[in-house]
Amino acid sequence: MIRRRSQDQDRQSAEGRAGRTTGSQIDSVMRLRGHRLAEERSLELHREIARRLLVDPRVLAAARERVGQWCSTGSVAPHYAQGWRQLLAEPPEEIVRRITDPSEEARALRQVTPFAGLIAPRERWRIWREVAAREAEP
Repeated sequence: MIRRRSQDQDRQSAEGRAGRTTGSQIDSVMRLRGHRLAEERSLELHREIARRLLVDPRVLAAARERVGQWCSTGSVAPHYAQGWRQLLAEPPEEIVRRITDPSEEARALRQVTPFAGLIAPRERWRIWREVAAREAEP
């Protein structure tokens, strides 16, 4: 059985590790933990997208179309739109490597992804639960 930790348990754990800490220090730890969880979820979602991208050419076509819309409408910051346009021009194997890379550059691109909506809500929630359970392990 997977046991999830509550925010109070996380706070108590942070207090225990840090000795005497202030409330703001604990809040910082909690924010970092939440940020890490969001990054891990994004990475795991992109791993699933990578698997699909290699077997279904429609995945790449849809992403390229979305980036084209971003570029023509200016709805996404040019830095991200151009970054994705350049990446999606690469062979699928390179795209897979880059979207599953834990680097800072890849993390930044994953924050504004043309693959949004590709994974059905139930599948997305399953992935979120798995990541949360993994992150909750001591």
